[in-house]
Amino acid sequence: MSDYAELVRIFDSSDYKSRYIRAKASNSCICCGGKELEFNFPCTRFEYSISALCEDCQNRFFNNYAKRNSPQQMAV
Repeated sequence: MSDYAELVRIFDSSDYKSRYIRAKASNSCICCGGKELEFNFPCTRFEYSISALCEDCQNRFFNNYAKRNSPQQMAV
């Protein structure tokens, strides 16, 4: 499953709301379940407050998406 498809599956699941609430209440990641949430940048901490994705998962999903859709990649 592609990273994008996995992300959509997480956010589109019927139990998303309860998983989100559990992740936020336990300070864990909604995707990987990781509990050691250390954020290197304010923007990744802010993104966690929105999505409940840890920094590692954010990097996995968003950096891969950005690499595939960069202007340099699209010009090839």
